[in-house]
Amino acid sequence: VNTLRHLSAEEAARVQPLRLRIITAQPGDTIESLAQRIPPGRFQVERFRVLNGYRDGETVQPGHRVKLVQ
Repeated sequence: VNTLRHLSAEEAARVQPLRLRIITAQPGDTIESLAQRIPPGRFQVERFRVLNGYRDGETVQPGHRVKLVQ
């Protein structure tokens, strides 16, 4: 709670929403390489897996469409 504060009008005007982008996986793409394309933070690979419904051990197949948050 101590880290929350009101944004100034200038700060609020600079806020950009994240957008969902759908791309087609290319040969050589992996879950790890695609996860690096979403905003940095903790658990990027896990967030990518959840967003796209991939379980541990599954791989991205070329030609499949996947979602990225950008």
